[in-house]
This record gives sequence, C-alpha cells and structure tokens, in this order.
Amino acid sequence: MKKLKIGLLSVIAMMVLTCDRDLENELRPIEGTVQVLVAETHMEVGPPMIVVHFETQARHPCSNFEIQNEFSIESGMIISDFEGILEPSLCQGSQGPATSTKFTDLQDGKYLLEINYEENTDLYNITIAVDSIAIIAEEQSFTNNPFEVSWRFPKNSLAYLCGTVNGSQEPCDNFQAILNEMNMEEFTFSDEGYTPYPDSTIGFGYNAPAAFYKYTSDTDFQEASSKLLEYDEDVNARELGVVMFLISWEFNEVSIGTQQ
Repeated sequence: MKKLKIGLLSVIAMMVLTCDRDLENELRPIEGTVQVLVAETHMEVGPPMIVVHFETQARHPCSNFEIQNEFSIESGMIISDFEGILEPSLCQGSQGPATSTKFTDLQDGKYLLEINYEENTDLYNITIAVDSIAIIAEEQSFTNNPFEVSWRFPKNSLAYLCGTVNGSQEPCDNFQAILNEMNMEEFTFSDEGYTPYPDSTIGFGYNAPAAFYKYTSDTDFQEASSKLLEYDEDVNARELGVVMFLISWEFNEVSIGTQQ
C-alpha cells in the first residue's frame, strides 16, 4: 500500500518532465488491475487539493508511462474514460507503474465515480467530508481501491520526520522532546486508511515514525521551524548524519541535515 503513496508523490514531479510527450505514439492496452485513490495532496505551496489518482499494478520500463484518459466532472458524476497506456517519448526513471493524476476542485459532498475501459464499467461512491474521503466500490471488474478512506490534512497541522545514517534513535527523540514542549497538540491518524503525510523518511539506518501536531496559528509553525534551525546550530545535523523535516498542511517545509 505504501507503494501507491510513493507513486502519487513521484507522478506529480513527473508531470512537469513529461509535458513534451508525443501524442502520436500508439497506445498500449491496459493489462491487469488499475488501483484507484481519491486523496488530498499538493501541486505547490498552498492549501491541499483533492486528486483522483489511477495507477496500474503492472510495471512498465519507465516510471513516466501514463494512463491516457478523458476525465470530466459534472452534476455529481466523476467520469474517466480510459483509452490505453501512453509510452513517453523520453524515458524518465526506472521501472514503474503507468499513472494518471487529476487535480480537481471537488467540494464536500457525495459523488459517483465511473471508470470506463473497452466494454467494462466500474463504479465507486465517493463521500468527501471535512476530515476524510470515503471511496466505496459499487462495481469492480478491472480496478480496485486499496483504501476505503483517505484522511485529509487537518488545518494547521504539521508532520515531523527524522532519519539517521548510523541507526541511532536518540537525535530524533531529542528534537521531538522540544516539539512536545511547544504549544501544540500531538495527534495520530487511524491505522486504517491512507494518510496524506509521509509515514517516515526512507533509506536511512533509522527512519523514525512520523509525528503529527496541530497548532493554533502560522506563527506556531514558524516557531517550530526556528527551533529546528537552532537545534541544527547546536548539534550540526549534517556532521551527525541526521536529516529532519517539518512539513505543514500547506506544504511549507523546513529541513536540516544530510540528504540521501
């Protein structure tokens, strides 16, 4: 399930890199199952947006293969007509799924998602609430939804991420203790469902589970960011082999230390 989240984040970056694709390329057929996710994410700094994301379980030679589809929203209906897999003119990255990510201005309410490919039609009931997005299958033949609920970014919230090269947990715990002393409330997401923030750093000797906090105003995030930079002055995170991130619900990010 984590692979779907990584796929969603990477495909947003790839959108800029594949704008010059050759639309004359012959479309490949869609083979196997397509995963469906409706969730919040960011294109840029600012309030999050709801996306409808499709991703093949089948792997392709490059990570920027696309699911070509016609997409529309009208009168409570979200319709996606799949046409096939588009091979890019320029291969980016290593093997990966074919994807399609549609940024929307969907508001709270109920919708019917209809996905068509050849003679098949799959249907999902979508309910967008203040804190969550539910996606419940009504008809499935060539798609599935690995998550029946996606949690939305709580307003005025942040994620704290930490990883260490040598596998030590102590530096991560030390700065979290500083955050715990601030005027913020730590919270957790339910174990069930898709979380909008990363769950942890990746690729370090120790990857701390993400910690999540709610705060009152933007000045609280600014204060936490200042404390992170002050902590770096005290310990020199890069020399220590530590990376730390603070990421806000509006995609503001402050980081220190070694990047891998």
